Formats: sequence, structure tokens, C-alpha cells
Amino acid sequence: MPILLLLGIAGSHAVQVNGASGKITGQWDFDQADLRATVGKNLEYGDGPTGRMKDHTSFGTTTSFGIPNIGGKAAKVLKYTRDEFTAEATDKNPRGYLCQHGIAPNGGGTNVNQFTMIVDLMIPDLHAGDGYNTVVKWEAVDDFTIDGSISIKANDIGGNNTGGIGISGQYTGDGVTSITGGAWQRVVVAVDMTADPGIITYYLDGVKFGEMTNGDRWGFDKRHAIPPAIRLFGDGENDNEVNTYYVNSVQFRDGTMNADQAMAMGGASADGIPQPAPQPVPRVTGQWNFDQGDLSATIGTALEYGDGPNGRMKDHTTFGTTTSFGIPDIGTKAAKVLKYTRDEFDSESTNKNPQGLLCHHGLLPNGGGTKVNQFSLIVDMLIPDLHLGDSYNTVVKWEAVDDFTVDGSISIKANDIGGDNTGGIGISGQYTGDGKTWIKGGAWQRLIVAVDMTDLSGIITYYLDGVKFGTMTHGDRWGFDKRHAIPAAVRLYGDGENDNEVNTYYLNSVQFRDGTVSPEQAAALGAASADGIPVPTNPTVALNFKRDSNKVTISWDAAATGLNLETSDTVSAAVWSAVPGVANNSVVITIGTGNKFFRLKR
Repeated sequence: MPILLLLGIAGSHAVQVNGASGKITGQWDFDQADLRATVGKNLEYGDGPTGRMKDHTSFGTTTSFGIPNIGGKAAKVLKYTRDEFTAEATDKNPRGYLCQHGIAPNGGGTNVNQFTMIVDLMIPDLHAGDGYNTVVKWEAVDDFTIDGSISIKANDIGGNNTGGIGISGQYTGDGVTSITGGAWQRVVVAVDMTADPGIITYYLDGVKFGEMTNGDRWGFDKRHAIPPAIRLFGDGENDNEVNTYYVNSVQFRDGTMNADQAMAMGGASADGIPQPAPQPVPRVTGQWNFDQGDLSATIGTALEYGDGPNGRMKDHTTFGTTTSFGIPDIGTKAAKVLKYTRDEFDSESTNKNPQGLLCHHGLLPNGGGTKVNQFSLIVDMLIPDLHLGDSYNTVVKWEAVDDFTVDGSISIKANDIGGDNTGGIGISGQYTGDGKTWIKGGAWQRLIVAVDMTDLSGIITYYLDGVKFGTMTHGDRWGFDKRHAIPAAVRLYGDGENDNEVNTYYLNSVQFRDGTVSPEQAAALGAASADGIPVPTNPTVALNFKRDSNKVTISWDAAATGLNLETSDTVSAAVWSAVPGVANNSVVITIGTGNKFFRLKR
């Protein structure tokens, strides 16, 4: 009897996303001529399995429907035929398709505040009905006295049978592109309701249509921050603003797509909306947890006292536990920590620059520069009194590391934005953030400084306990390979300009990682923990099999992307080849003679 051995092997997994567009949580391609999902959960008819929506829904191909192909290629599509309700009907609200998009609440709210919806669609006649074409209803999903949420208006801005996309009377866009009736287009709706103000950006075939920063019931956790289930092509207000349309593919992504990502997506394609190629797990190049009561590294190279093994830094540094120091535990658990006690230099001293802890972070130059332009610094820390000295608390000096005429690079200012003994983090006079969170004196917090100096003019984003504090897009000596693109070694809690802006602090864990932490990754990291900052690992994906007579179905998690199934007749000196016929992470194999081995490879 032949033997079938399944060997599951997983390589790097996509968790680092530069630009804040996260994983695909739901996708529907209609290749099976029904509402089943390619990724995530199946769609449902919004009025049940035997309602009007099903009656007005059909499946076929661009050829069978007699409509244009997509990019010159026939495609399987869903068609909704406009429901011409009778004049006597008291309910003229198309219920749409119930869509469980799979995105968890984010941005610190109870709804999904950062997400992206992508649709490949074609609407033959934008002017049918009253000239409005609702795309989605994601507010008050089951209350049909409330209107749809995103709509296309036939305003002929680009010629006959063209329109704009938006809501709240905003349908003209930037005047660069428009919805074209009778043509296939890829529509991207990129939402960030954590921004101040909230923003929705629309792209058509990779080109920006326009953006909205205001509207009805606008803002964080409000109209455009979505619940777990929404209605695709559902409408309210009893005006039947859903016209005949064709859909080839729908996708939801965690995170807000940016302009570069939308441009890379391009136009509608017969094969559906592409899924992003996997990226490596962010590599931790340096971590220090102080569990040994010294400066040794958990990962990478040991820290060094910035003024040598017998200098003032060592004299002002001690090691102990939250218990021995009489400070709060971390998440109710005692932890081993480092303490630096503020150095009160003599008034006659000509050098009042704390030399900090010299840190060889292990990152290599990236972004095409001679320095590290994309990286993240993560610190679990507690500062008892933010107001000591002149109320500035330098966290790191990574510019001109050995030149103490140059100031520190990232600092906390005690500006009491959240009450007494609170502050903001930044540099170049920017310490107020988004107004949602702040540094709290006397409390343990996880601070993330996420740097990308390759992104146009450059951006630094700060997170506190997984919540975005704010972003910087300008500052002193700003930009690629400049002040915030770091050399091979930096000074943690080192300062310049002779003003002694380093106060007493406690450290539980410090980590440097390659790449710029995204909002989703920051949220997953959460708050400070006694066990230190977690190190990301490569997740495994299991192969499943089910035998039926001489057939075996091999499958794996439908949400796992970027994986290829390969086979070999042997494991030692194996020659692996791709398995043909794989669809939706599944394939049926006919059992033959001999042994077969299978693996997943990224």
C-alpha cells in the first residue's frame, strides 16, 4: 500500500508592512459561482437565503453576461440586477450582502478605525434610479432609516456616464480621475479614523481620486469606524440607491493603504485583487532585559557605559527589582530592572552631558543610504518625576553620537498634557501628539519610536502601550540619511548641549528591530510587561489531509498567503516541485505507487 507522508514547513511570514496596510482578513472572488470566501468567511444574502437579494443575484462570466472582459481576459463575476420595487412598496432598501470582514477593533476604539476596502467592479449605467450608486453600508448596519456609507454619484465630472465617489456631498475629488460607467475599475477606500481629523482616501485604478477629512457623524469610532459585519451594496433611507453592477473581487485589509501601495495595485484584473507578497518577520537585532544584573545582551552586543567602565554613568547605575527599588511592579508582576539616578553635576562643572549607555544595535544601513533609515526602538520604562531639571527627559542620542555640543535626538517634555506629571514625546518642539495618550510619570509604559526616513520627506511615529501618540514629518536636520537615520552605535539616555536633560529612570527592556513598526504591530505589542518586550517568531502553518478512497485532499489555512505546495519522492537529497491544481489553499491528489512527500514553502 502506498504511503503518503505530509511534511509541513513554513518560512518567513508577513508581519512587517511598511506603509500601514496590514493583512488580508477577507476576500471574495466568486470563482465558485456563489458567495463563498477566498479568504475569511462567506458572504450572506442580506435578507436571508430566499429573499429578494438572491433573486436579483446571478453568477457567470464576462462572456456569458456580454460585458467587457477585464484587461482583455474573461473573468468569473457576480451580477446584481437593480430591484425595481413596485410603486406601492413600503420598503425600498436593498439589503446587500452581509460581510464579516474579519478585522478586529483597532486604533484604541471599539470599532475598526483603520482599514482598507478594495473592490473590482463595473456599473453599466450610473444614472439609473436617482443617479446614486451605493457601494457599502457600514453604519447602523441593520437600521434602514440610515443611509448607505459610501456611494458613487453620476455627476458626469469626466464626461457622460461618469461619476465621483464619496459621501456627505463630496463627490468631485481632485479632478484627476473619475468612475467610468460601463468600464471595469479597481476602487480603493482607505480609512483612518485615528488621524486628526479622520481621513478617507479614494483611489481609482491606482490613481488618487480624492480625500475626505470631514462629513456627517465624522471621526474616531463614529460613522466610518466599522462594526464586525457590514453590508456590501446595501442601502437605507428607502430610496433604492443600488443600481445594476458586476463585481469580480472584493477585499478587506487591516490598516490604511497609502498612495504607493494603491499605485502598485493598479487597475482591475480578471484574476482578482492581488494579495501582498510575504515579507520577513521583523528581525530583532538587539535586546537588553537586565536579568543578569548588568549590561549584558539578551540578543546582540552588550551595552557599555558611555564614559567607560569606571565613569559617572556606572556610579549612577544600579540593578535590582521593582520590589527592591520600591517602585510599581509591571502588570502586577515583579521584574528585574536597571535604574539610572539623575546626576546632579556641580555648578562649577564644565561638562554636564550624561554619556548614556553606548548601544551597538546591530542594524545594517538600509533604504539605500549609508545609515539605518528604517528601524524601530522599543523601550519599557518608568520615569518617576518628569519635571526634574528643566523638565526634559532625553531617551536617546543617535545624531553625532560623540559630539556633545549636539543635543539628544528623542526627548520627553513634562508639559502636563494629561494632568500633573505627564508629558509628550518628540523633538524639534513637537511634543503634543494626537491628544489621545501621553507619557505618565511614575508609571511603566511601552514606548515605540518607529522611524522611516525613506518615506517621502520622512516620518517618525510614536506609540505608547500600543496606542498612537503622534507622528512627525518634519524637524531639525530632517530627512533621508540625516539626523534620525542612525549610525552603527547610539547612546541610550545620553544627552548633549551641556544642559543635563536626563532624569532618574528605570528600564526593564530595550529592543531594536529592523523595519518600521506598523499600527497593527504596535497594538499587538501592547503595554510594558515584566517579561520584557516580546521577540517576533515565524508562525507555522499546518498541512491537513483527508482521505476518501484513492483520493486525498491536502489543505491548509485559507487565511495563510504566500505559500506554495511542493512535492518530492524522497526527503534526503530531495528535488521539490510545485503541485499542480492547487486552488484556494487546497488540492486533491490521486494515490499512486511509491512514496510522496509534501511541504509548504514561502
